[in-house]
Amino acid sequence: MRRLSMLAATAFAALCLAAPASQAEFDFADVNTGLPNDPAVPAFPGTKAIWAGTCDLSSASAGNGGVGTAPTIRAHCIDVGDSSLGAPPPSDSPWPAGQEPDWRLDPVIEAGGHPDGTATFWFNYREGATAPAEDVKDIVVKLPPGVVGNPEALPKCSAIASQAVPPDCPASAQVGITTLGFPEGISDAVHEARDLQTKAVYNVEARDTVTAEFLIARVGNLFNVAITARGRTNGDYGIDTLALLIPEFVPLGGQAFTFWGVPWAQEHDIWRIDGADTPSNDPAHVHTGFPAEIQQSYDPSWGPIRPFFSNPTECSGQPLPVTTEVDSWQNPVSRGGSWISATVQTDVLSGCEELLFEPQITLKPTVSVSDSPSGLDVTLATPQNNDPPAALPGNPDLAHDPADDTGAPAYWKTP
Repeated sequence: MRRLSMLAATAFAALCLAAPASQAEFDFADVNTGLPNDPAVPAFPGTKAIWAGTCDLSSASAGNGGVGTAPTIRAHCIDVGDSSLGAPPPSDSPWPAGQEPDWRLDPVIEAGGHPDGTATFWFNYREGATAPAEDVKDIVVKLPPGVVGNPEALPKCSAIASQAVPPDCPASAQVGITTLGFPEGISDAVHEARDLQTKAVYNVEARDTVTAEFLIARVGNLFNVAITARGRTNGDYGIDTLALLIPEFVPLGGQAFTFWGVPWAQEHDIWRIDGADTPSNDPAHVHTGFPAEIQQSYDPSWGPIRPFFSNPTECSGQPLPVTTEVDSWQNPVSRGGSWISATVQTDVLSGCEELLFEPQITLKPTVSVSDSPSGLDVTLATPQNNDPPAALPGNPDLAHDPADDTGAPAYWKTP
């Protein structure tokens, strides 16, 4: 008994001594600090592997600070590298030499538009190690004020269906995808997981305490990860997204997450699947889409195609900040640890003068009999001129106007 007590005390002391060094190592990966073959203008604009921004995934652009050429098929607004963690990392980088991110799509900066939005971050490793310095526990992304997603724009996967692994969610409820990076050598632990996994993200029935809720399907083939959204009602009224209590037995090396501006648009068919058909984990999915036999195209029975994600409608002339905060199981905030945090600036919006807002008020007596007491019905109506024009890919009744070459986001603009 005494020996066990001494061993426990020794282990506790070792942990206490090791914690500060470990915490100092847990950070976002470096991308501009001497990587072999580091491009002159890397996809990540700063010195850390964290980025957020918008794009039109159907476009052919790769000019906003990117180098090289973006592939024809793109999962995200930014390159995540050919393999996130596929070899012992040089200089604490998650990317092997020659596989660093090298392109970024042009941003969609139109106020009120409906672009695809990506947030991505990757963690560093200990020197000479093949895994991140600590295991991620919680991830919080603070979106800029005015950036919104409308969970009522498409169906929701039921709470019961979302409990299965994989979730039994319909393709009509999919709002985006995520690409997860895992360390090399954990395949046996997570049933043949590869370095990169690309997974569907679904709109699900939200719990009473949150504004909206989403679900990443079958991470590591073992579990689903819930993402909740809440409003910052005591501040700028922006939206925070939270992924909490991520299981620590599958160490996360990094993540790219993309919400689709118009989820049922044809460009997303290659990554739209029923949850029960989530395929085996294949790194090629991030570059080629899911297997053709399980892809799901828009079905008119789902309802009219509507936007999910929207840019702010206020043009301040200033870039919009996106902040990502992460803590770990080894040093959680709940036990006195601290967040690792980074803020990136997305592009300045323009075109607010083109937005239209023409509400109409109608007054009508509640009683039509003369000389009788009556109340007053007040109706506020806004003309539905934010409906899409004539036809949208995947639906002959709705489409993007090809004459609109203003660089607008996917498919239509909010007037």
